[in-house]
Amino acid sequence: MKINESALKIVENSIEKNLGSLEDLPREIQNTVVNIYYKFFDLADDMMEKKNNPGWIPERIKRDVAYGKDFDEAFNNWNIYFAKVKSDFNAVDKMVDALREVDRSQQPRLYGYMCDFMTDVLKYNIPNAEKKTPIRRKFERKLYKKQVDEIPHLIDLIKC
Repeated sequence: MKINESALKIVENSIEKNLGSLEDLPREIQNTVVNIYYKFFDLADDMMEKKNNPGWIPERIKRDVAYGKDFDEAFNNWNIYFAKVKSDFNAVDKMVDALREVDRSQQPRLYGYMCDFMTDVLKYNIPNAEKKTPIRRKFERKLYKKQVDEIPHLIDLIKC
């Protein structure tokens, strides 16, 4: 997968502005946060093409059709993807802020629980994670691991 360098630069600036340094967060969460921002700004960059192009089709739809899906299915998948990217982007800052409010030295179990919950929701996309016990989510992580849609080590490509 080719990295969208212009989107990555916007990600770096936006994270710095909205969240500051991510150094205080666990590495897995750092990478998940960067991936969420990247998906949002990469999608926005792709959508900017439609501005002056009435026949524009999102790259994700083109790719799905190229791999044999019919256009309706590809379009529905894109709508689901768009909604997920937008909702994750709208939630991630609040989740990071809530995590930072927990004193990890005073409440290490709560901090660990919140880290696990964030990754279950934002990385593994476990449905109804808020209604499930931590042990159940731990098992489901193994089931959803192959469906994780993240660029590994994306955090290493930016400064934050």
